[in-house]
Amino acid sequence: MDTPELYLNKPNIARRQLNAAIRMFLRGEDILAVHTVAAASYAILRDLKDDRGRDELGDITSQMIFGYAQRYLDGEISELPEEVKANDQFMAVFEIFCETIRQNPNATAHEVVHGTASNNARREHWGKFNETANVLKHAERDPGGLHKHDPQETLYLLLRAYGSYHDLMHDMDPEMNVLALYNAAVSGYTGGLADGYKAIVQDLIGENESQIRAAFLSFLEAMKDNDAH
Repeated sequence: MDTPELYLNKPNIARRQLNAAIRMFLRGEDILAVHTVAAASYAILRDLKDDRGRDELGDITSQMIFGYAQRYLDGEISELPEEVKANDQFMAVFEIFCETIRQNPNATAHEVVHGTASNNARREHWGKFNETANVLKHAERDPGGLHKHDPQETLYLLLRAYGSYHDLMHDMDPEMNVLALYNAAVSGYTGGLADGYKAIVQDLIGENESQIRAAFLSFLEAMKDNDAH
């Protein structure tokens, strides 16, 4: 059987890779394979942002980490959520930003993100963030070494790639929509969800992750069946 050639642009490649990684994740397939495919998608999305004069870390930190650091230092929040504190990648940048704001309390998000301190944050962040992806595709640096991987890093990677795609394309596929719902169910945070989705998520809060994945895999398949008809 002849297989037709594919003509793909970079956004479509990243979209297809990300959607495939989300489906693999929901099916409970090998987490390292999921991480590899998701990392490939995210790398393309970061490059696309660079090509458009955007900075992925700057976007993330402006939207999220800078706000956390400022509210923490202002006393609006006394303690970070446990899932945030457990994320070494987030905390590495958070601590640098806190120190920068302490030194210059009037600094804006743009100044902190794009200033001298952010260069250190950028190197430290991407070094940590890409560690697992690099271990999974290279062996020349440490062929006999061991690497510790937390599966939560893969979920964080999927969410980052989903956020980056949506930020670039202002669109999301059913897989990305379901990933956001899955994350809401495991985190227990339903703010911003439409009422119909909120009810689905609330029914699953407190269930174990494998049950939540199975429920949202079924939900995704139903969504795609409806789209096909």
